[in-house]
Formats: sequence, structure tokens, C-alpha cells
Amino acid sequence: MRRLQAQRILQRDYLEKNMKNLKLFFFVIFLAILVLSVSPFIGKIINNSNQYIFSIFDFSEQQKEIIYNIRLPQTLMAFFTGFALAVCGLMYQTIFQNDLASPYTLGVSSGAAVAAVISIKFNIIFNFAFFSNIGIFAFFGGILTLMLLFFFSSFSKTFNNFSLLLTGIALNLFFSALILLFFYMSNFNETFRIQRWLIGTIEEMRLNDALIFGAVVFCAFLGIYYFREDLNLISITNDEVSRSRGLNVVKFKILMLIINTLLVSLVVAFCGPIGFIGLICPHIAKLLFGYNHKISLIASGVVGAITLTLCFTIARLIVFPSIIPVGVITSLIGAPFLIALIYINNKIKN
Repeated sequence: MRRLQAQRILQRDYLEKNMKNLKLFFFVIFLAILVLSVSPFIGKIINNSNQYIFSIFDFSEQQKEIIYNIRLPQTLMAFFTGFALAVCGLMYQTIFQNDLASPYTLGVSSGAAVAAVISIKFNIIFNFAFFSNIGIFAFFGGILTLMLLFFFSSFSKTFNNFSLLLTGIALNLFFSALILLFFYMSNFNETFRIQRWLIGTIEEMRLNDALIFGAVVFCAFLGIYYFREDLNLISITNDEVSRSRGLNVVKFKILMLIINTLLVSLVVAFCGPIGFIGLICPHIAKLLFGYNHKISLIASGVVGAITLTLCFTIARLIVFPSIIPVGVITSLIGAPFLIALIYINNKIKN
């Protein structure tokens, strides 16, 4: 009788906890829709006295054109970029079972940055589809970095997290040195363009291009979400246990790394290396919803989308008409926020 009562109490507590998580989840989704809907209508305009004034929900003809052609595409781009970076961050933290892993841990962003710097330094100009010349170089630079990572890791007898991380760190340091070398060899104009790109920013683009980018991110997310149960398995067990349960760990990790590298390379190609989103937002999602990838994958993406959209909105308003590179805002907010998260996690564990 007591055992039956205990089971009922545990079942009731479980259902109550799930209901709280469900309510919180829908609140986060609502917040994402709200931020995405409101952000394009917030900005500054020039009044009749040639002064910059704050404007919200101004539907004059001039503002409509600015909203549709400039703010809306940039806001969508920030939203999709934040979603992609946060999901990739959670993936890297799961694959390497390391809470400090991020989309840039393996040197993918540094490899993409070197390729972009080469494009700027030698003024290589060509376009393909909605990619700029810098974007094309950055995209293939990220892919080449993963190929180098697999090549050097193949010398190890076992495909393990430790060798992958060390190889990634080594490549990261090497590419950083190459970037400094190109900095030293560049003139003032080239140095300015390189520095601005490396900070990370959301450039002006057409609405169709932003929607295509979003469709690619969504398709990549569906591919990742399909393997949510396998991600749960490797996140709570070691490789040996995962193999005993029928998962080919090496092939699975390689597949996940390829998908993530393609997604990160695409983001870096458009926006440059934007920091902290892929590191902090997965921790926020896990803190709110737990470690089950069925929920945390979606939650991480949505939290990342909200965070980067808000950061970009702030970046648009501070020094109008200029736009501060959003990578500056994410770093300024991200560093103290990460310290706060560390203390919160420690308190919860204690």
C-alpha cells in the first residue's frame, strides 16, 4: 500500500515537473516570436531638424522601405544565425562531453577566417549565388579545416575525443598565427576590412537570401534532430557502452561533425565568427529544460535565436547611423553572463 502511494506521489511530481517545463517551453517560443516580430520595427530615424530620434512602429513610406529592405532581412539573419550557433554548440558539448566546447573549438572558424583573410588580402572578387567572394572562401576554409582535422586524427590508433580536441586546438593556434601574419603584411584599408570581418557582423542582404539561409539552417537542424536519441545515449554513457547498445560511435561522431562543420562554415561565411552564442545558450537551455535532446536541441536553438536578435537590435541603436558589429555586443554580454552561469550551476550542484 505504501509502495503504491509512493509511486503515485512520484508520478504526480513527474507530471507536475513536465507541465512546468512545458509551460516554460511555450513561453520561450512565444518570446522568440515576440522578439522576431518587434525587432524590425525598432530603430532610429532622422527628423526634420536633422536629429536622430528613437522610433518604434513607425509605418511611414520611408520607414516601410527601410523595414522591408534592411531591418527585416538583417533581423531574420540574426535569428537564424543565433539558432544555428546554439544548436551547433550543444552538439559539440554533447559529442565531446565537454561543457566548454563551442562551434569554434575545433578551429573551423579560424580556418574559415584564414580563407576569408586571403580573399581580402589578395582582393579576389567573384560571386556565386548569394555568396560573396569572402563568404565562398570562408565556407570552403571551414570544410578544409575539418578535412585536415580528420587527416591528422587518422594517425591516432583510436578516434577519441582527446585527440580530436588537441588537434583542433593546434589547428586553431596555427591559423591564428597565419591571420596575424596577414595582418602584418596588409595595408590600412585591408587591415580595417579584415578586422571588421573578424569581429562578426550582420551585413545588409536581400530578404530572399535571408529566407534561403533560414531554410538551409532548418534542414540541417532536422538532420541533427533525427539523431536525438543517439545524442542522448552518448551524452550519458561512454563510447564502450554506446557500442554495446548498437551505436557505431565513430561513424556517428564523424557524421555529426560533418553536419556541424557545414552549418558553422555557412554561418561564418555570412556573418564572420560571432562568439559566445554557441557556448552560453546551450547551458541556458540545459539549465531550464534538462539534458534530454528531444527538448534541449529545440530550446538551445530558440534561446540562441532570441539572444542574437536582441544583441543585434542593441547594436543597431547604440551609435546610429552606424551599426556596431554584433560580435562586440555578444562578447560584452557573454563574458559576465558565462561567469554568472558557472556560479549558478555550482549552487545547483551543491
